[in-house]
Amino acid sequence: MSSPQTENGFTRIANEILESVQRYKFTLNEMKIVMCVWRYTYGFQRKSHQLSLTFLMNHTGLGRTRINDSLKKLVESNVIVKIEQGGANATNSYMFNKNYNSWKIEKYTIFNSVQDDTSVQNDTSVRVDTDTSVQGATSTSVQNDTSTSVQDDTQERKVKDNYKESIKDNNKGLLMVDEYFGEVIKFHEQNIGLISPYVSQQIGYLVDESNSELVLLALKKSVEANANNKFKYARAIVDSWKTQNYKTIEDVENDEKRKANSNPSRGIVHSLFEASPETLERQRRMVEEHQKNKKEIDYTDLPY
Repeated sequence: MSSPQTENGFTRIANEILESVQRYKFTLNEMKIVMCVWRYTYGFQRKSHQLSLTFLMNHTGLGRTRINDSLKKLVESNVIVKIEQGGANATNSYMFNKNYNSWKIEKYTIFNSVQDDTSVQNDTSVRVDTDTSVQGATSTSVQNDTSTSVQDDTQERKVKDNYKESIKDNNKGLLMVDEYFGEVIKFHEQNIGLISPYVSQQIGYLVDESNSELVLLALKKSVEANANNKFKYARAIVDSWKTQNYKTIEDVENDEKRKANSNPSRGIVHSLFEASPETLERQRRMVEEHQKNKKEIDYTDLPY
């Protein structure tokens, strides 16, 4: 049974963005692409990322034509911004435009007649619905709506305050994941080579399959082993850990300790001159036989 936990990573997105997106007439395909962009930009604490059509296909399940058409419309609508044009050996870079007032996409009619909700921005305002249908509502209904709105805003402030405190007190979650992801990129550039668009994408895949902490450890092991293809070597290590259901460095270290304890003689170098009793006896007999057959040499006729 699936059991997602924020400790295993989460994507921070402002509530204002989530509420604003619901007001616009996005197609299902467009929404899937937007969520994929969020995941690989905000999800890694970055504003933009290189996203190929193949990458989007693999993560949304959409065909190339649908990806191409929907992505083109999102760019034309200023929802997604192409910040870098790719080429033969490079991929286009995209970012999400959070300035929703600049989007050139149709809103649902109900939101065209209602002022934008600013409760998320200040947490103190009470939403006032100016639609004519609400004006005809009873005073009791309006009072109830107002009371509910105030309660919701108060609850939202409490949730936000608790969230901020949890970030301060807890070093796990996205901040820790992103810190290690930055270390992965830094280590690769300093010890293996510069990050090409392809390698960057492959590292992203590997991190998604495991986590940044284990990927960093695997890369270090590949450097220590002086492997010819260090990234391929690291991927094989991560795949092995994944098969054994290792999720943290502690899991790997515990396994290494267990193997060392189960085979204490492992790593001990025996003397090259160590031999069995039978071998020693055979060598002794050979020496004695040689001594018996040895002839004395006459040095008197030597010319010196």
